[in-house]
Amino acid sequence: MAWELAIHTFDVGQGESALLVARDPAVAPVAYKTMLIDGGIAAQGALVAGCIDAILPANVPVDHILVTHYDVDHSGGIMSLLAADNFFQICDTIARIAIAEANMGINRPQQIAAGAAGTCAALIGAYALPGSDDSMYAISAGMSARAHVVPTTTDADAALWGMQEAESVVGNLPANPWLIPHTSTKKRREVARRTGVFIADTLVNPAIVGAAAIRVAVRQFVFAQLGTLVKEKNCNFSTGGRFSTTHMIDTGNASMPNKYDSYVNGQLLLSSQNITAPNVNRQRTTAALGDEILWNSGPNAAVPVANAPMVFVVAVNKYMWRGDPNRMPIALAEENNSDSYGLVVRFNKFFFYTGGDLPTSGEELIAQAVMTNGLPIPGTANQFALPHCIAAFKCGHHGATTCTSDVFLNGQVAPLPVRQGIRPRAALISCGHPGTNYYHPDQPLINRLQACGSLDYCFLTGFQVDPATLQGPKIHVPASLVPAVLQYPGPVGNKMYVSGNAAAQYGHISLSINEDESASNSPAYPLGPGDAALRQFHITYWEEDTHGGFLTVHIPF
Repeated sequence: MAWELAIHTFDVGQGESALLVARDPAVAPVAYKTMLIDGGIAAQGALVAGCIDAILPANVPVDHILVTHYDVDHSGGIMSLLAADNFFQICDTIARIAIAEANMGINRPQQIAAGAAGTCAALIGAYALPGSDDSMYAISAGMSARAHVVPTTTDADAALWGMQEAESVVGNLPANPWLIPHTSTKKRREVARRTGVFIADTLVNPAIVGAAAIRVAVRQFVFAQLGTLVKEKNCNFSTGGRFSTTHMIDTGNASMPNKYDSYVNGQLLLSSQNITAPNVNRQRTTAALGDEILWNSGPNAAVPVANAPMVFVVAVNKYMWRGDPNRMPIALAEENNSDSYGLVVRFNKFFFYTGGDLPTSGEELIAQAVMTNGLPIPGTANQFALPHCIAAFKCGHHGATTCTSDVFLNGQVAPLPVRQGIRPRAALISCGHPGTNYYHPDQPLINRLQACGSLDYCFLTGFQVDPATLQGPKIHVPASLVPAVLQYPGPVGNKMYVSGNAAAQYGHISLSINEDESASNSPAYPLGPGDAALRQFHITYWEEDTHGGFLTVHIPF
């Protein structure tokens, strides 16, 4: 085994989204465990899906989606992803059945008739579900349609036969729920006719070769035909079906956004009706404090693999794992923020913390609990060894001053009681993009990070400037953003690094570490006995000032 961990923080502006990927390339096929944490606002769902596509092979699903809390800049993009995935399943089901019927035709009129029959039949419920053989009705409709046409039948007449046979065979049968509203008769027939003709053209198109390519082409065609019926915003993009069985982890029913649960359950508003997509089977849970959730949660829960990355729940719904009962539940005027999940990623000696918008009153309890207790070994009553430090973390609430206190970072000796800090080497801040009126990160937070003795680097996905005054946090800004007033005093000792630029380059930030690096006892050369690598992690970001491209920083811990 040779596990690798990558934590990709996506530049979604003021919101937040990150993909955690654990993989073992030493086995065949490559083993993956994946978790998407938040998705930014609704309009960023397509961006997040594109980022995931650039990272994961097409056949690798996202095992878990965790919504830290229900604020729109965390949950909105997830809702868009789910809605888009539901629409993908609807269109893919139609394409699959229509192609199967058209392939039975021996000439163009038969292909059009059977393709239109398959399309129409699927739209009115003749599709197979687990334990169901309802697709037999589509096969019957296709056979009847093919029998009615001859080689000289026109495209229009062939498609008409297909529609009529599907409506005759399937229309009055107790098949599955319709994939198009009952009231959309004209649209249903138009889609069936056009799809039948398109499939016949596609089957003889020399540029589209192979069953997989044909299915993609037909699915995209159906997607475009049905797109006018979709009444949801921000879901007109393809997910590749990657999220149809994803395990959903959220904070429960309190404060749940409108339509969140319906999207999880596979529904999508088409025209004026909620349509349930076939083949969507997402389990939804609320994790408990102390749970390991990358491996040991959801429908495929299993004991974590030795030496592989793990993810532990250390906060949820105002309570902290092993937190001081006299300081809980924590309270905050912004209730959703204090509900946030806090997560600690453990990979041997490497630890990473992320906690949505959890305020510092919760973060300090987490630091104390994790640094003095260690984390539970799943399935036992024992604990892992205490962390040396939480080497990297994401600042809470996009760098707001209400999070990431001095006590959380450095601990506290006086006044008593003693508090433990996480002693980080690197921080990440998900922030940026003008127009949100928050102007995160806050200057006091930047000052605290700058003064933190253990911290060497802070990477930001962006930052905001007040357009009226050109004022913003004093940080290390890319040269393309210029204003000298925004430069942190120095430059000696500056720890702030902004990823991306103001033009076309997103500020995505990737953290990576492998198993040898995570298990090493050697934070500096020469290596100790038995150590195969330096104990370090790596941050890759877009460095505008001197590099003008992606740069990787190596950080011992």
